[in-house]
Amino acid sequence: MEEKYHVKLSVLLESLEYCSDVDSDGYYVVRTTGEIIKYGEDLSDEYSGEDDVWDFLKANECIHLPTLNNLEKASPNWNRDVTYRYIDEKIADTKQKKLLTKAYTSIFGNRILPAFPGSTKFRTELTKLGRKEEWDQFVKDAYAARQLDFITTWCKENSVAIIHDT
Repeated sequence: MEEKYHVKLSVLLESLEYCSDVDSDGYYVVRTTGEIIKYGEDLSDEYSGEDDVWDFLKANECIHLPTLNNLEKASPNWNRDVTYRYIDEKIADTKQKKLLTKAYTSIFGNRILPAFPGSTKFRTELTKLGRKEEWDQFVKDAYAARQLDFITTWCKENSVAIIHDT
């Protein structure tokens, strides 16, 4: 599939940080011009109501760039998986592995709460072990890789070329 639209990586990453309950919110590529617009700034000045916005987006066949909601739907267990991956990859001591696994799972065993990376109890244990900074860097790197993988796949599926910022 030929790449028809070009979007800067920084715009794609900023779009992934966008979170809203309104389906029309976020960044768009206008198919006819290739221009990037952001609903809430560019469109809200021109169109006063949600129906007018939808009409504009449909008339110009705009491509909605992915948002945080799309990223979360694509990998709903990422928070849990990255925590267990950290424990498996970074913790060699069996006793520490058990301690961190227990600290992480005890809060979420009932499955009512979502498992965020580093629950309070988990982070407390990491701090006691002197590994909190290592954990924070691990999550930061893993999240950046997750975003890039998601963006790359999304762009291929939507004929969008990634322009790397200089």
